[in-house]
Amino acid sequence: MDLSRYSKARRASSYILEAAAAVAICYFVLGGSRWSAGVWAIFTVVVVAIVTIRMLYDVGAMTEREHLRWDLVFQFIATAVVFVAGIWQQSLWLLGFALVLGWFWLDSWRTHRKLFPPSRPQE
Repeated sequence: MDLSRYSKARRASSYILEAAAAVAICYFVLGGSRWSAGVWAIFTVVVVAIVTIRMLYDVGAMTEREHLRWDLVFQFIATAVVFVAGIWQQSLWLLGFALVLGWFWLDSWRTHRKLFPPSRPQE
């Protein structure tokens, strides 16, 4: 039995479980039962994109730098969506959660900048 293939299949299963947990949390905790079909479609596309990016990184089709950059993008999108939802719903709880997410995103962004400083054009 090829252990590396089993490990990749196991990771793929865990991603599916994480996506299912995200759907359940959104539906039961964040009021997803009142979301429109369009919002659910956007949510599904984002979840599929996250799983795809993680799988590409796991199989070696993406560098660590690319993977971390995508993580920053998804963290920013999540923070922005929660912030806008907090304003839309006039919820201090969601706005506070958005601030916490923003703090984590800022820390991740600083770490990314330290690990991969922007390249300067040659003069």
